Amino acid sequence: SNCIFISMKWKSVKFKQNNTVGYMVNVKASEVQNLVGIDQKTSSNKNGYQRPQSPSRVKSFQKFMQSEFCPVPLVANIRVADGEISYNDKTGFLTIDNKLSSKDPIIWICEGQHRYWGYIGLYEENEVDVDIPFVLVNESREWEIANFYVINKKQRAIPTDLAEIAAMAYQESTGREISGVSIADTRKMAIKLAEKLNS
Repeated sequence: SNCIFISMKWKSVKFKQNNTVGYMVNVKASEVQNLVGIDQKTSSNKNGYQRPQSPSRVKSFQKFMQSEFCPVPLVANIRVADGEISYNDKTGFLTIDNKLSSKDPIIWICEGQHRYWGYIGLYEENEVDVDIPFVLVNESREWEIANFYVINKKQRAIPTDLAEIAAMAYQESTGREISGVSIADTRKMAIKLAEKLNS
């Protein structure tokens, strides 16, 4: 088998929650694009747990990131069977050692695949090489699937009207348009009327 040994070292912040250790890192799109995998359910990967990629969602995020800021990290796993993580408390450096087939991913994204591909498109098509925030863990594939389920099934969206109120306030105070956010004039009027009535 054609195996390669890869060692990566990234500055990181280590944290622990209920016996699970995570690491926050920033990695340039140019540094990570050949290391990442997404365990999608396909005809060749029947046990995959993620839905197929939506090109429109990828493009939408790519366009957004041409001028905006996204502080939300991608959640990714270095599967315990495939790699080992070590952390130097003194220097803050995280080292990832892997011995894999040259075609195998090292980092498996379990939250944020569309944002990931948006970042990669931004780099490859728009030549913008931004920092991608990641939370990395070193757990089993089973943990990865369970975490994906929890994030996607248990979270609740912010109420639309609350988000629109905040977006309108931001746009009015800064004079900046938020990419991908358009609120019809009639909707703006309704929001303002509702705010006045509520106050």
